[in-house]
Order: sequence, then structure tokens, then C-alpha cells
Amino acid sequence: MSRGSGGEAIFDEDEDRQQFLDLLAELMTRYGAICYAYCLMDNHYHLLLETPKANLSQIMRGLNGRYTRFFNKTRQRMGHVFHGLL
Repeated sequence: MSRGSGGEAIFDEDEDRQQFLDLLAELMTRYGAICYAYCLMDNHYHLLLETPKANLSQIMRGLNGRYTRFFNKTRQRMGHVFHGLL
């Protein structure tokens, strides 16, 4: 699970959710991983992944990092979006 920093919403609009899912799909293909389930809440998300190549940290870094850049750019802000992995 990754949670929004300070409990803030990380998915305000449907466009946010779609961007996140597009990034997730791209990373699953790139790293040969499988996403069995996901749940996107307003201020956090849950993923159920299988990573045959033991590259979960690369996937999460890519997902959170790229989504953070999208989120901050569309809101003209800077800083952390995610509190971290729990």
C-alpha cells in the first residue's frame, strides 16, 4: 500500500486514476510482472502483484516516481505525493 503524504488525496479526478493505471500497465509489461488486483482509494492504493524477476522495488519506484511527476505537474506544485510503502 502507498498512502498520500499527510493523508492527502492522490486521486482527485478520473484522469488521475487513468494515468496511474496506464503507468501500472506499462510497468507490468516492462518488468514482466503481473497485477492480479488493485484498489484505488482517494488517498491511497493497494496492489496485488507477482514479480517473477524480484524487481518489486524498481516497479514501485517507477510507479510512484512517475505518478508524482504527473500529479505535481498537473497541479503546478512541488514536493512529495506519497508517504511511503506500508
